[in-house]
Amino acid sequence: MSDPFERMTKSIFARLGGDVFLRTSELCRADVHHGVAVSVAGEYGDLTSYRTVVNIDYGVLNKPVSGDKLTVGATTYTLDSLLKDDGYSARWIVF
Repeated sequence: MSDPFERMTKSIFARLGGDVFLRTSELCRADVHHGVAVSVAGEYGDLTSYRTVVNIDYGVLNKPVSGDKLTVGATTYTLDSLLKDDGYSARWIVF
């Protein structure tokens, strides 16, 4: 029997995500959000900024790493900071 969390991730990205290319040639699903409030703990307290964030369903591909390129349509993003990785999908700040 297949993993229920893997099935759930695939189902969510089938509805919300689109086809993208990770590392130029590896097809996967992702969704991009612009203007997401991201808080980072700093020396003098939390700092909140508004960034572009992408959720990637990397499935059976190697896990994305900082510096990888993600091509969405005609736009290419660079993965900057990992926010969350649950083993099925990853949430990244991109630029």
